[in-house]
Parts: sequence; C-alpha cells; structure tokens
Amino acid sequence: MSPAVAARSLSRTFPRSITASNTTHHLHAVSGHARCILIPSAVTAPKAVPLIKRTYASKTLPSSSSINTGIDIPSPHIPLPDNAKTITLPDGRKLGYAEYGDPRGCPFLFVHGIPDCRLDCAPSKKDKEIAMRLGIRWIGIDRPGIGLSTPDPNRTILDWPKDLQHLIDHLKLDSYHVFGVSGGTSYALACAKLLPRQKLRSVGIMCGMGPPDSGTKGLSLINRVFLTIWRRFPFIMETYTNRVIVPKAQDPDRSKMEEIFRSQVKYAPKGDKEFWGSEETVQFVTDIWREVYRQGSAAGHTQEIKLVGEDWGFELESVTHGNVKFWYGTEDLNTPLAQGKYMADRIPGATLKVYEGRSHFTIGDDIEEMLASMLQES
Repeated sequence: MSPAVAARSLSRTFPRSITASNTTHHLHAVSGHARCILIPSAVTAPKAVPLIKRTYASKTLPSSSSINTGIDIPSPHIPLPDNAKTITLPDGRKLGYAEYGDPRGCPFLFVHGIPDCRLDCAPSKKDKEIAMRLGIRWIGIDRPGIGLSTPDPNRTILDWPKDLQHLIDHLKLDSYHVFGVSGGTSYALACAKLLPRQKLRSVGIMCGMGPPDSGTKGLSLINRVFLTIWRRFPFIMETYTNRVIVPKAQDPDRSKMEEIFRSQVKYAPKGDKEFWGSEETVQFVTDIWREVYRQGSAAGHTQEIKLVGEDWGFELESVTHGNVKFWYGTEDLNTPLAQGKYMADRIPGATLKVYEGRSHFTIGDDIEEMLASMLQES
C-alpha cells in the first residue's frame, strides 16, 4: 500500500467497521501503507510449521557493502527479495532495510505500521512513480523481530532512533525526513525527539495511532474489540496468529495467503472495496504479510502491539523538533481524527491537515501532496 496507499494499516490498528460472522475472516488492520491485515475468525487451524533455517545465497542481491551476503532467516519458503539488505548493529543484531525510488533523491526513512514491514514504503507502481517524480529515495526499515531484523525482547520505543542512527551513519545521509504511518507513530515521534534536528528536516505522520491516553473516540466497535483483546490478552492473539496465519504466510504456495486476503474483500466498507479488490493490492499485501512473519512466529507483531499500547516512554510535549506534520481522514475508523488532534495539540509547532471523506485506506491517495509539503523543508 503505498505510502500513498496504505494509509497504513494497523499501524493502524484494526479492522474498520467490518461485519464479521462466525464463519468469516476479519480485516485486521495492518499498519502501513497496506493497512489491513486479514485474520480469519473461524477457520481450522493448520498444524504449526516447524522453523527451518537457511542461509540465502548472495548472488541475487545487488552489490553493496551494506548487504549481509549470508542473511540467516527461518523461512526458506519465502523468496528473499533482490533488494534485501542488512547491516550489523554494535550489539550484533541485524537491521533489515530496502530502498525504492530515486537513488539520488532526498532520503525518506519509512516507519512502518503494525503489523507491517520495510516493503510497505512503496509497494505499488504508483508509489514508485511518485517517488521518481518527486525525487524521493525511500528507505524502508524492519523493526526488531520483523522481516530481516533480529528480535530484541528488551527494546523500547525510544531505542528505535538509536538503531536508525546506525543506518543513517552507514548510508552517510547528511539530511533526511521521517515518514510514519498508523502503528509506527510512536516510533516516528521518538525520532523527532531524539535524532539530530539539524539533519532531520521534517517528520510526517499519516493516519497515526495515538498513545493510550488519546482515547478510543471514533474507533469502530470491531476495532475497539480487537484492540482490547490484543492489549489485555496478547498471548491469545499471538497463539491464534501462530496457528492460523503464520503457516499460511510461510507456505511455499503463496496463494494460501492470497486466499485469506481475497475472502475479506467483500466485508470491506463500500468506499474501500475498489482499493482492496485490486489485484495489485492483493499481491503487495501478500508480500508484506509473508515478510512480517518471515521469522516463523508472531512474536515480533505481538511485541509491537504491546509497546504501542503502553506508555511510550516520553511526553508528547517533549517532542520539540518543531516540524511535525499530521494528516488524517474524516472517515478513518482505525486511527480516528480525534487521535491526531490529541497529539497535534500537545506537540509544539505540530500541524494537522484533515482530508474530508478519506478513510484509513483512501487517505493514501493524497500522499503525493503530503510528501511534496515535506520536501519544501529540505
């Protein structure tokens, strides 16, 4: 889902106002451009797939000093994308990333949603065209436990800027922007708080998920239910995801994951069916989901939900970067406008633009305008 498209899923947080029956699946909000993840609500759980480690050959990877030619990942059934790159952090962990758009363009660090990954920064053809037209170099990064990045069970939200700083140094970026979506909001704001102001030109957040104390006003009923379950009983959702979603995500036959997604489209709100019904969306959402669970478990996803559902470790008032931009749609039932107003009112110098009639999934149609406004700060 393109930056533009996704409006970021669960980053978002959960399904919108989808009516669910005991024999259908729910659209689980994702958190990235893609925004929504489908999670079956009543299907027979397949047998767990054992984790298998395999070292991928480097011959398919573009030559770059940043690439670890022996990326060790538990899922041999999911092809390693040609643009897969990793760096080794000081503590020995791997940090996975990918680049899209204009390689000589202005760097934009993409902070994905939940569950989401590095691939969501420019998943569609349109996203890539916008990046080339505006001269943007997208850099999508997997957070710990997601995709190609090593898990870090003791991490906090404020640790993320530290990991990013190592990548920034590695890529020798003199200046850059940060663009976050949905469930990636807390991490993007942590960057605004901690990364050097003279290098971080601006921070943009599309359909961002607010802190716990921002309330649930505007969330659809089903989103409230799922959010409550994830926060209070994460072990239930993690077990369910490990038994039902992960095996399909890791199945050599990608059509198994596509099938889950296709079965959900008919439950999407009328205004979002065109987006969710396109074959391009089906394919890039499948790619993203398979990457999110590449490591063979939902542990990384569960940790993400836990971290954003607790105290973020900093006050919004302490984010004094001075150039934080928020964009929200009036029809967003996943990350409602009220959450954007809550954050914008408390962050010094923050601005908020509202898009009439846009939802969590259609606000991405206006991403070019958002990115262009950020480029004015370069």
